Amino acid sequence: MEWISENGAGAGSLVFQLIRPLLHQRNMELVVVDPRQEFHPTGLFGNGGTFDRMLILRPHRKDVPWTYEQVLRSTAGVLAIGPLERVLPSTYRRFKLAAEHGGGIAMFLRPSKYRHEPSWADYRIQITPQPGPRQAPLTRALQMELLHVRGGRTSHQPSQVIIHDDASVVRVDSQLAHPASLDRSA
Repeated sequence: MEWISENGAGAGSLVFQLIRPLLHQRNMELVVVDPRQEFHPTGLFGNGGTFDRMLILRPHRKDVPWTYEQVLRSTAGVLAIGPLERVLPSTYRRFKLAAEHGGGIAMFLRPSKYRHEPSWADYRIQITPQPGPRQAPLTRALQMELLHVRGGRTSHQPSQVIIHDDASVVRVDSQLAHPASLDRSA
């Protein structure tokens, strides 16, 4: 799955809020790939929430594709999340094969400049910051647009997402269709 946005637009915060139930429901390990060394887990644990099993990997930038491939190949039940810059189609195909072998899920955070590049991801979602409600200072509004669903159709109708940072709550309007199942592939 690809989450397309500009750095600091809120995509990472949104993804971490959305994956928490998935990790618990499927009893998965969380692996954060952090080549820029910008990830700080303390920012995730609002209102006492935690990720029970989390591993933070900080590979050199040139080793990021190899790191994702190895993590996705693991049979430990892994959800990998982190940034992904430009990759060759053959590398993306290796991610896909590794995820099929190991059963892992990848959530790639990609800059908007890669929106129109080919992708092997089953889902591609664009996140754009929006003006938030003035009455709630710890609330952020985002526009979420489903750009691509492998084997399916997209409505191309953006949805508004509200993140309540003080309560670790995400509210999505009903316009965005919820996929019937989340495929365990990159």
